[in-house]
Amino acid sequence: MDKEKSEFKSNLIGYYIFIEVFGGDIEKWKEHLIEKGEIDLVIDNYEFVLRLEKRLRENPGFVDRIKGLLKQYEESIKELEGE
Repeated sequence: MDKEKSEFKSNLIGYYIFIEVFGGDIEKWKEHLIEKGEIDLVIDNYEFVLRLEKRLRENPGFVDRIKGLLKQYEESIKELEGE
């Protein structure tokens, strides 16, 4: 898999975690990583969290864009599964 595809998939998973696990609360995610994350998890995720936090500060509507993206994927997957 090339780097671009790998990064896309990682970002998609990161957005999903941000919305579905942490309810769109970046501070909760950061606290979780600091308090409960194993070192590998922290290393793998903290840079993404910091980049996301910066984007959210610059564009408060970014959360809604992420939710829209995830909704599209959810609908597409349901179509594939015949729901």
